[in-house]
Amino acid sequence: SDVVGLALKTSCSDSIALSVLCRVRYELEMTHQGLLETLNWGERAERLRKIGIAMFEAVHKSSYRSGIKGEDDIGNVSSQQAYALSALLGGAHPALSELADMPDESAASVELVRPGLAVLLPIIDWDMPRMRVSSRQLQLTALVCLEELMLGGHPIVPRHTGKIVAGLLGCVCRAQKDLDLMKRIGRDGDCNAQIEAASAVASLGLHTTHVA
Repeated sequence: SDVVGLALKTSCSDSIALSVLCRVRYELEMTHQGLLETLNWGERAERLRKIGIAMFEAVHKSSYRSGIKGEDDIGNVSSQQAYALSALLGGAHPALSELADMPDESAASVELVRPGLAVLLPIIDWDMPRMRVSSRQLQLTALVCLEELMLGGHPIVPRHTGKIVAGLLGCVCRAQKDLDLMKRIGRDGDCNAQIEAASAVASLGLHTTHVA
């Protein structure tokens, strides 16, 4: 696990390799010393929170250094975006999903709410004209993580409802605006994919707003 953690701190920008490393770290943490079957839910929750914090910190540090940018003028995905998608999809998402499924009274994700919102809301509330599919994928992943975070940390989520709903509505409105624009422009192969991606973000954003 320490070796994988060290590898994640390198300058690797391959999203597939990063996703695999994040997932490997998750699996190693949850099976450390073969204790998977003997952990009670409290011990398991503690390990999951450790993974969640590590993944959020990784995304935050990357974005703090140079900003989580989208694509450049010719559609190349930034290394920060690839890193963020990998960390959320390969590490944060499986941890948050399991924490959200734990006994309701445990509220297992409470400790992750603040650091999680600090990472997820800026991604969800991106203001970038005509996002490409890769950027929408990151937004969709962040929306899924946010919903799981709210379910697992429900006792303190009401304290943050205002900023959560503001970010979600901004996301939905921008996606819908892009959607309307692209429908007027026309439908080629690339435009169809962007329309589907924007529509998915708008729909999931609205659903997540209802959860909030």
